[in-house]
Amino acid sequence: MKVLGIWDEDNVYLGINDGGIEDDLKTIGKVVYQIRVFQPELIITTNPEDSFIRFEKDVNWVNHRDHRNCAKVTVDAAYPYSRDLLFFPEQLKKAGVKPHICSQFLLTDYYDHPDLVYIKVTNYIEKRVQVHASHASQYSYQDVQSSADFFTRIEGATERFERFRYVVGD
Repeated sequence: MKVLGIWDEDNVYLGINDGGIEDDLKTIGKVVYQIRVFQPELIITTNPEDSFIRFEKDVNWVNHRDHRNCAKVTVDAAYPYSRDLLFFPEQLKKAGVKPHICSQFLLTDYYDHPDLVYIKVTNYIEKRVQVHASHASQYSYQDVQSSADFFTRIEGATERFERFRYVVGD
C-alpha cells in the first residue's frame, strides 16, 4: 500500500490470513461493512466464476481459492447484503454507515470474455511491477517483470493494457 501512496489510516485490513478467506456470512459481513462505509460506485474484484482460468488455448491455471472466495464474497456483499436493511442491521446503528447499492464491477482474470474492457496502463507498468514485487516471499523481481510483460502486452499494440470483464448488474 505504501508503494501506491496509500496512508496507513486508509488501508483497511479485514484480519483474514492468507489462505483463510471463507465464503461465509462472517466474511460477507466484513465486506458489507466496508461497502456501506465507502459507498463505492464501482467494485473491482477477481473472477468469481471459474476454478480454472483460461488465458489462451494452451495457457491455463487454477484460480487461487482465496481469489475465488474473495470474489464470491464481494459480489454477494454488494448485492443483496449491503443494500438490504435486514442483513447486518447492527452495522446501520453506527454513524456514517448506511445501505448501499453498487452495480458496476470490474473483474480480473477474464481474458476471452465478450464483456472485456481494456484499460491502458502503459505509464504505470513500473509501478505495477513495484507493487507486485512487494510480495517478495512469493515472487522474484524477474518473475514480477515477466508477469507484467505477459499480462499487459497485446499482439500488435505498442501500448500496454490490463483486461477486465465489465459487468453492470441491476
